[in-house]
Amino acid sequence: ANNLLVPRGYVGRDSHNRIDFQTDDVIHYRVGDSYWFRMDTTGFRPYTDSSMDLGGSSYYWKDAYIDTITTTGTITAGGNLTLSSASSPTLTITDTTQTTTLKAFAQDSNAHIGTWSSHPFIIDTNSTTAVTIDTSQNATFEGFVNIASAKYITTTVPSGGGTWFTVSHSGNESW
Repeated sequence: ANNLLVPRGYVGRDSHNRIDFQTDDVIHYRVGDSYWFRMDTTGFRPYTDSSMDLGGSSYYWKDAYIDTITTTGTITAGGNLTLSSASSPTLTITDTTQTTTLKAFAQDSNAHIGTWSSHPFIIDTNSTTAVTIDTSQNATFEGFVNIASAKYITTTVPSGGGTWFTVSHSGNESW
């Protein structure tokens, strides 16, 4: 087998379309008279920040095996997003304005969803608040609460007494 050495030169069609070896431990990829990619001892990256796509709308990479994904922009998934792990796979969403954090995760034989910060957890339907659970775990329902086909409501009296169950009405209802 023969070796092709290109000391401080390039390989390519012409000076506008080539792979450069002009700097030690750095390879530059030039297409259409512009540098597009660079590979060095720290990685393979675009020559200019936020200038190149990996794949396209008609040509996709089949699979990507990556340890960590870091982005400063939006993630768009055209299919299902699956998180799998033997160690509590977690989806974390944080608004950095007030450090409001929502987490959803599965752990052993149960699943959790809620806030992991000192903020209420709000459930919306039709872009409107339906249920609010405040930071003291008090729930406020914005509409009716229907208990379908139930004959009884069972409660446990908290230790220390106090108000433990209240039913309120506007005075117009009949019971």
